[in-house]
Amino acid sequence: MTTGPSRQDAVGYTLVFCAFILLVLWLDAPLEKLSRLDHCPYLACDFQVVYLPQAQHLYEGFVHGDWNYPPILAILLQPLAFLPTSAAVMAWTLLQLCLIGLQSWLVADLLPGRRSWALVQGLALNLLCLPVIHSLKWGQISMALGVAALCAFRWGGPAGALIGLAGAVKLYPAVWLAGLWRDRRGLGWAVGALVAGLGLPLLMLPWEQIQAFHQSIFRLQLQDHERAIVSAAALGGQGLQVSLYRWFVDGAGIGAENHGSLLLSLPAGIGVLGLAPLAGVLGGLRSRDAHYRLAHLFCGLTLALQPAWHHYFTLLPLVWALGLRGRGWALSLSSVALSALPLLLHPGNSSFYQTYTTWGGTTVTVLLAWAALIGNPPSSAEVQGGPAKQPTPLAGPSPPS
Repeated sequence: MTTGPSRQDAVGYTLVFCAFILLVLWLDAPLEKLSRLDHCPYLACDFQVVYLPQAQHLYEGFVHGDWNYPPILAILLQPLAFLPTSAAVMAWTLLQLCLIGLQSWLVADLLPGRRSWALVQGLALNLLCLPVIHSLKWGQISMALGVAALCAFRWGGPAGALIGLAGAVKLYPAVWLAGLWRDRRGLGWAVGALVAGLGLPLLMLPWEQIQAFHQSIFRLQLQDHERAIVSAAALGGQGLQVSLYRWFVDGAGIGAENHGSLLLSLPAGIGVLGLAPLAGVLGGLRSRDAHYRLAHLFCGLTLALQPAWHHYFTLLPLVWALGLRGRGWALSLSSVALSALPLLLHPGNSSFYQTYTTWGGTTVTVLLAWAALIGNPPSSAEVQGGPAKQPTPLAGPSPPS
């Protein structure tokens, strides 16, 4: 007696079919279409305008006006500073593509079925993820931060140094170190790498320049809070507080001048819902599974950031993979579909992308994926308390030597 495809098979076929349609739509001049995704008219915008100039002029006492990172990132980018701009952009873009491939490979460990089929599904999840494509388009560092965290939680031990280095590069990933508390060795490596990453510039740059770097980081944090929220809302931030402001307080500046807020006019106190990320952090720390801890910490803390542009959420494929294999599969699949809409409807016209951004589409996408995760805790058979423990269904390939 033959049976039809299982629900997991149907979900996998749906993901791969949508990714195939996306590739067909973008097959003609993909780089040109990627450049037209939003308001920046060329590829690797942030890399060309901020990262590369800072790396090129690091030892001249120069601090770029839009630089909001510790100096270790500029030091790490030094090899690219010696290349012509076009070659540096190409090398950086190829690195981004390799990171997308690595994340697809790691996410495939969490998907059911044959390894080859799981790899195809993992790649499909990354191709359909707007934050991943947004990071590629802007040449952002977010993809590297997410993959570093995923490797650290996946393998533990010395790999924990990767998330420590990520925290030294952009500070907020340092909070994810809390999720390594069950892997004391990995946590030690992470803390050591964090301290080394923050301390190394002290040996290489004058103190005055170090101060200028850190002043640039905290400049936005010290500005008027309400003004910062208004500015982030107008520019398309996807953090929870920013989206709540657009939805319930004031939509002015983003096409809602005649409507007040986009939804209902409620007091600014609606921002108290920002306490939701705290619940996610607590839930993540309680989980015995390393992947679930990272996913909860990622959702909760990244939603709490401000402004949290699209590219901050590049770890969404991890959350989707965990949600798709249990009771929350419908919510996860809805989240994937919502994230893919701007990419499927984009070629030749970015208006839907702008509408999606205005309405906080990525905020909703993350909330849906997170809800699926909360409603689908790992079973006892899936739990891995620490990365180097006994083999489980979540186990994957050993780290490359």
